[in-house]
Amino acid sequence: MQYTYELFLKELGARLKQMRKERGWTLRTMVVEHKFHATHWQSFESGKAISVPSLLRACEAFDVPLEDLVRGLGRFGTPETQSDQESSVTAPTPAKRSDRSKQTARGKKRD
Repeated sequence: MQYTYELFLKELGARLKQMRKERGWTLRTMVVEHKFHATHWQSFESGKAISVPSLLRACEAFDVPLEDLVRGLGRFGTPETQSDQESSVTAPTPAKRSDRSKQTARGKKRD
């Protein structure tokens, strides 16, 4: 199974927005009742980075376990997830690395 951070954030943002709208909550609800800063919440919903404390606060606001909130997000390249992705978002292709650099996704040299 393969994951991509960018796809994870994009899908998480879409899920957060969907959950908020399903509950009939506005951006103001997230600010006033759940104590998120408006621009932070908007950035989360648009697929920008979210800190772990903010992610946990979102779980508390929606009253869902973390594992349920993030289940299935950011996966690509497996038969069971490709059909889901084609209907929602297009997975980015992994960047090619030259054989000379042999770097991992974290920028460290492999042995």
